[in-house]
Amino acid sequence: MFIYEMYLNKYNFIFDFRFVDKFTEFLGSFVKSHLRRFESNAQFPILAFLNILFKYTFEQQRTESYLACLDVWNICVEYVQGLISSRVPEAEVIVPKYRGFLLLVSEVLKQLQFRAVHEKLEELDDEDFDDDEETEWQHYLRASIECIMRVADVFPNDVLRIIDTSWKETMSVFMQVESRIKDNQNLILNSEEECKQLHYVLRDFASLLQIVGRLSILFIGEVFQERLHAGNEFMKHLIVIVTFSSNKKLYALQTPLEQLNSDFIEV
Repeated sequence: MFIYEMYLNKYNFIFDFRFVDKFTEFLGSFVKSHLRRFESNAQFPILAFLNILFKYTFEQQRTESYLACLDVWNICVEYVQGLISSRVPEAEVIVPKYRGFLLLVSEVLKQLQFRAVHEKLEELDDEDFDDDEETEWQHYLRASIECIMRVADVFPNDVLRIIDTSWKETMSVFMQVESRIKDNQNLILNSEEECKQLHYVLRDFASLLQIVGRLSILFIGEVFQERLHAGNEFMKHLIVIVTFSSNKKLYALQTPLEQLNSDFIEV
């Protein structure tokens, strides 16, 4: 706790990012090597630890540091996944303690949305590719989605509800584009601010489409019947979107901002 408060400069300490990254690396090693042992100790404040880790994660100023914190969370989630897979008797008691993972999903999802943190996300490069053939934005998006998916393995129905809420909200805004299309192919927007807001919505919708695609694995196998209704709802929405986009030829719209053309094509 003391180190965390120092990190937030409550004691007027200023940390070099290299120290922060080393401390995050230490957290990862601690969780990987000792979480199981400390979990068995009733005196260990696991909920307080997760709360501090949560705050520490979302106080990060650098993308690399933030993603490193997500790796620590992945280790935590993998530990809980292991308990479930091994079907140890204490799993029924331990797993509910980690419902805080759902707050992590909500916040990671928020950190993916241009409508929420566009200043941060616009700094990510989306043109140059690294050795893995990913841009900085694509790497950020993939790492975030995989973190969400790990939690979905532990609390699938809860994660589906969280994603579904954001999905429906964003889809509703996306469908309002129809009212701005005039003379078939002209998109009419009244101000630069409206152009920016639509740009953010389209970027967010493209990300949510990828998330929904990854979540498809939760609708197959032995849970097929159990989640059939939810799966059908997602499919209906996708059919509506595809039909709308095709009929309106969104990829060929005349827009007041060139960036919007690329956004529509990406969606």
